[in-house]
Amino acid sequence: MDINNQKVTFLLSFGHTGIDWLHSLFDSHPQILIMPCFSFYRSWKILNADLAETSDAMHDIWINYFNSKGMQSKESKQFYNVEEMERFSSKFLENLVAKGIGRKETFWSIIQSYAWAKNIDFNQISTVIEHEHASFPYKEIFKDFTEPKIIMIYRDPRASIAGFYKGINKKYANWPDIYEYFINMSLEEWMNSFDLFRMCKYQLDNRLKLVKNEELSRNTKQEMV
Repeated sequence: MDINNQKVTFLLSFGHTGIDWLHSLFDSHPQILIMPCFSFYRSWKILNADLAETSDAMHDIWINYFNSKGMQSKESKQFYNVEEMERFSSKFLENLVAKGIGRKETFWSIIQSYAWAKNIDFNQISTVIEHEHASFPYKEIFKDFTEPKIIMIYRDPRASIAGFYKGINKKYANWPDIYEYFINMSLEEWMNSFDLFRMCKYQLDNRLKLVKNEELSRNTKQEMV
């Protein structure tokens, strides 16, 4: 596979908008490859992956990450048995050695190795979708890919903010400053997503698709077409 010519679509959202549901609809299509959400660009930054100097170091960073407690939940678990993990690990290192350890090269090494681990024939895949979730790293996406496609899901802001609040309150209600964080984060995520839409809608043209949660709910089949 020529990674310089391979197209990829990034799945982003305007906050808490039902992106996991949309993900599940893509996941059921036999010609679409979409890994469980691991937010590659956000993870790259958190893991300081740009500091890796060798293929072995890059390999260990991501293998440890995928094996971590936070990545073994039912929502984000990538591999369901030891055999899959071992197949991924072996192929991932092989791909890193062959392609290099740059950010884009590592991205494709992960995607290809995941397909290998799952016995997915990459030649039968017409579309690769990466569930990035939040829109914050869109500038990095544009640096790595000359013609990325973007799918963004949005919904009534009231429902989005209410859903965000429910999730934050459920997970972090004991944090002393959680409500200040909730207000700042929810507004910042909306504003950043709107900036992406405003600044890039003409540049992306038909490579940018906005999906409204309410319309998708009313007529799922038509909207997915």
